[in-house]
Amino acid sequence: MGVSEQPIPVNTRMVLERGLTLIGRSRSTTEDFAATRDLLEAHPEMQQSLRRIIRETIPVSTIDDMNNAFNTDFSSPYKTVMEWLV
Repeated sequence: MGVSEQPIPVNTRMVLERGLTLIGRSRSTTEDFAATRDLLEAHPEMQQSLRRIIRETIPVSTIDDMNNAFNTDFSSPYKTVMEWLV
């Protein structure tokens, strides 16, 4: 659901002692979106859960529309969905 803006305390000694591997990335891939789409299609009840965190859906067809959507999103703790009309 996004990258934290606050430092996250990670006890690296415990990670090493347990033999864990931590992997992260800041951008989703096409495969990530396809897997998410497939998961949501297979489990419609998950769609209902996600709807609770969406503030609004904004149609986007220009750069100005996109900027407005980002500005709307920054002003809310909820998520804004951009519906691409291009």
